Amino acid sequence: MNKKSGIPKSRIALLTGLLLIAGLGCQFLTSLMPTNPPAEEAPPTRLPPQPLTVDTSGLNAEGPWLLMETDQGLWVANPDGSGMAQLTNVDYWHGDLRYAVQPAGSQVVFISPGGYDFHHMALNLLSLPDGQVTKLTDLTSPETETYADASPGDPGFEALRAVGEQRSYAWSLDGTRLAFVGVMDGPSAEIYLYDTVSGQVKRVSQDDAQNYWPSWAPDGSHLLYLGADTFGTGAGFDTTGVWSVRGDGTNVTWLYVPQGGAEELIGWLDNTTAVLDTWTPECGSEALRLFDIDTTNKVMLNEDCFISAAAAGFGWRGQVLFANSSGLYLLTAEDRTPVSVSQDAVVRIDPWEPGDWVFTVRFENGGLTTFGSGSMDQAVSPVNVTSENLDVAMYGVIWGWTSMDESQPGAWISGPGVEIGQIFSGKTRLPIWTLDNNLLFFAPDKGKGYIIYRTTFDTFYRELSEVASIDAEVLAVTWLGLE
Repeated sequence: MNKKSGIPKSRIALLTGLLLIAGLGCQFLTSLMPTNPPAEEAPPTRLPPQPLTVDTSGLNAEGPWLLMETDQGLWVANPDGSGMAQLTNVDYWHGDLRYAVQPAGSQVVFISPGGYDFHHMALNLLSLPDGQVTKLTDLTSPETETYADASPGDPGFEALRAVGEQRSYAWSLDGTRLAFVGVMDGPSAEIYLYDTVSGQVKRVSQDDAQNYWPSWAPDGSHLLYLGADTFGTGAGFDTTGVWSVRGDGTNVTWLYVPQGGAEELIGWLDNTTAVLDTWTPECGSEALRLFDIDTTNKVMLNEDCFISAAAAGFGWRGQVLFANSSGLYLLTAEDRTPVSVSQDAVVRIDPWEPGDWVFTVRFENGGLTTFGSGSMDQAVSPVNVTSENLDVAMYGVIWGWTSMDESQPGAWISGPGVEIGQIFSGKTRLPIWTLDNNLLFFAPDKGKGYIIYRTTFDTFYRELSEVASIDAEVLAVTWLGLE
């Protein structure tokens, strides 16, 4: 579904390193920390550096634009692959580019710098088509900047982890408000709102917890967020509180104190019903439930351990799909009773992507299947290979499939009454549809990068065009500027 899978390698490396360091003692940790200049020598009021000279003269004046996250930074192109430009040479996006893209807008949010030493963090917006970077605010102050030299477990260092390590920003669905985490006012990490119309930043939370993981209700009427004291050393941690706030940043309401483990916000079923679970070292994900932020009533969907879950709560698409050891279950906002849709063993459920509106399920026996509440939402991949090497994107009731698997590489088109089949025989990945029903996908270019191919509706998806090449490993793709 046009994105990286699993936890980012940088996150895994960080957590593993912290676990090892914790066992060796604080003195050893201090010796491993990178040497940084005092805060006063590099004040956090500086402008974020432009990583490279950006030439976006070839881009269309209006979106949408194709965004590509790579191991060499963020790239952009027009929908037909023309006007290719490199925007940054650092990966800022915490492993999931889609959270950074402004809905119905032309901006991408990122935290700089791109490293994990937590020094001089700032919140920035990159805009298109000019490719300019604007700093919204520093995320630390001269006082809290010193927290970066502390050790894991120290309250100040944990506050910075809430900003630079956890999910720490979220756009409202209309793209007018950005919720984010900062440590400007100290000593703890707090929730702030940035209004794109007024340009104002407003502090929301006032508690002592390290706040993290802001999540907007689909209609933007409420924001939910979590709090913790510490984020652990790789073996889990405990969420200490869950709060809601009105969309304008007023009426902060404490909802409940979890009973142990780390709360996870799966998503929303509708405008007032959040979908949450709890992660524990013993079980992994458990206690999957619906939670009404108005009444605080909860409905347990799966009390014991489960494998994966995803939610899409926008309008008529109000759905939750989850998998446990007995199979796969779907429920909707209209009928909140889980219905069995498959008994096959599941590896992971991928949430929907903009334009697809279906979930993708990866099965243990290989292959992918798309699921939704409609009779036309389900389709099975044309090849049964390792699911991690498969991707799919959907346009109406037409599917584009790609495979990087050594045994059956290629790209396919399928759909009800569509007899297209395989259209490319080499390794491919990351399919994505344009607004005019044309399919783009990426093929490795002999280890030097990727070639972007396009097949068009007016050629019945049978003729391929090589539209661009990129000298980097492409990790995720999405659209910016969709209305």
